[in-house]
Amino acid sequence: SGELTSLERFEWIVEATGKSRVLGDILQRSGSGSTVLLLGLPYADQHIGLEAIVAYDRAVIGTVGSSKQDFRDALQVLASIDTSRLLHTTFRLEEYQQAIAAVKSQSSLKVMLTSDPVSV
Repeated sequence: SGELTSLERFEWIVEATGKSRVLGDILQRSGSGSTVLLLGLPYADQHIGLEAIVAYDRAVIGTVGSSKQDFRDALQVLASIDTSRLLHTTFRLEEYQQAIAAVKSQSSLKVMLTSDPVSV
C-alpha cells in the first residue's frame, strides 16, 4: 500500500527516496528518541514543524559531507539489513516505459532498470 507503519519500533530509520511526503511521514510516525538518516535527494521545499523533532527527541542526520569511513561503516551494516523489499521491482532496460509507469504509480519503494536480461 506504500504506507509507512510501525515506525515507532525502530531506533534508526534511513530515508533514501528523497520524497518530502515520505520524510514527513517518518517524522510524524517514528518513535521518540529515534534517529533519521537522510540519504535521498532532493527534499526541495520541505516544510517541517520542528516540534516533530524536538518534542519527541528525534535526531535527523544528513549525509552530505560524510567521510570514506562513514560509507565503509554503512556498507558493513548494510550487509546485515534485509533489503528485499527494495529489490523486487526490476525491469529490463527495454521496458523503461513500464518502469516509469511503476514509479508514477508509487506502487514500489524502488524501481530499477537492468541491462542484464538474466537478472530479471
